Amino acid sequence: MSRPGRFPSKPARVSINCFTCQNRDRSEWCNLDPSDVKVLNERKLCLAYAPGQMLYEQGEACEGIFVIEQGTVAVRKADKFGNTVLLRLCHAGETVGYRDFLAGGSHTTSADALVNSTVCRIGRGEVRALLDRNPALGLRFVQRMAQDLETAEDAILQTSALPVRMRLAHLLLMLKDRYGTMGDDGVLKLELPLARQDIAAILGARPETIARTLHALENDGVARFSGRTVIIPDLDLLLDEVERLPGP
Repeated sequence: MSRPGRFPSKPARVSINCFTCQNRDRSEWCNLDPSDVKVLNERKLCLAYAPGQMLYEQGEACEGIFVIEQGTVAVRKADKFGNTVLLRLCHAGETVGYRDFLAGGSHTTSADALVNSTVCRIGRGEVRALLDRNPALGLRFVQRMAQDLETAEDAILQTSALPVRMRLAHLLLMLKDRYGTMGDDGVLKLELPLARQDIAAILGARPETIARTLHALENDGVARFSGRTVIIPDLDLLLDEVERLPGP
């Protein structure tokens, strides 16, 4: 699972103040009282990750959890043959690795930064102490787990019932708010954090199927693709792709 040679240096340590963090109010940590926020602020470890650097690897002992302050993190899983699939993308304000922590075992997935990302690591002892003092915090993680399960079920339904073209259009619409810029002429430009292989993995399709789908969207004037840059001349055309009913 490791990626030797790509990024030999370790993530750089940075300073983030929990009291002024804008992401905390929309995360599971939103209702901590000031004394617990103080403990969290003093004991967390904040690191700046370059694209490709690992937060943790599948099979490692789970020694804490990770809260994304900025950026995008890919969560992946490998089979016994070393084949890796992209399970989901996590963004600012989300907590990563919490399920393995609550299960009390090793990491069952790996996580790596897709773009320059700042992540706060909270150690096992600090998390347990916070959970002991704040039962509502544990409940919020249970609620989050239920939401993640619903999202996973929806993804399975999309993979089995919707054509690849519709799934791809839906993914582009999901990414536009974080990675898109709208020009004065109404043209949307997306700088994707995903390689095409990752797009295929997250959509449950073969890379050659994604290549054909991209070509079809270009031929129909819906979008133009150059590397990870996507130009969408008319957003309504992309919306039409999602709203179109699948054929028989």
